[in-house]
Amino acid sequence: MKYTFTLFALFLSLFTTAQSEVESERKLRVGLNYGFNYTLLSSEPKVDDMLRNWNLGNRFGLVAHYRVSPKLSIKPSVELSFNDASIFSSIISSFAYSPNYRTIDIIVPMAYDLGNCSDFYIAFGPGLKVPIEDVQTTAQYPGVFDLTGELHIGSRRTIRRFNLVPELRLSSGLLNINNNPSFQQIRQHNISLVVSLIR
Repeated sequence: MKYTFTLFALFLSLFTTAQSEVESERKLRVGLNYGFNYTLLSSEPKVDDMLRNWNLGNRFGLVAHYRVSPKLSIKPSVELSFNDASIFSSIISSFAYSPNYRTIDIIVPMAYDLGNCSDFYIAFGPGLKVPIEDVQTTAQYPGVFDLTGELHIGSRRTIRRFNLVPELRLSSGLLNINNNPSFQQIRQHNISLVVSLIR
């Protein structure tokens, strides 16, 4: 009986270790995320009474994590983003203008684990914003596709079989998203705090 118990304990230990190694060696993980945006607009021309209304919006979507090497991984995501920001000037326009208020964001950053510990990482790469405007906004000025440069700093925390990943993001708009003839150009930038739950 004693030997049977010892063999069972040894088998259980080996099985648990094997399961842990399989989990740790998984290259592809998927999950969901949710977070908040702080959206900023930069515009031309600059006039004295220019008012910019910057508020918190939110974002949520699907995220994946593909391990390329022990230090490098790709972190693509597809998210619905609410970019709550508007710009107004009584000199050049009679109403507040909110370009690309709602967008589908497709982001493909490359992540690099910092130091000897893979809990913290820095990621950078391109992004694409696809506008989804409501009827009222579209009837005035349609949204414009935008390319972004992404910089993310995050941390991974393991909770049972899940990774909890809080992430601070800086997203800089590279293209002019203006369709309002009252302005020459407008660029949109985001500061976001996002939390992902990855299996």
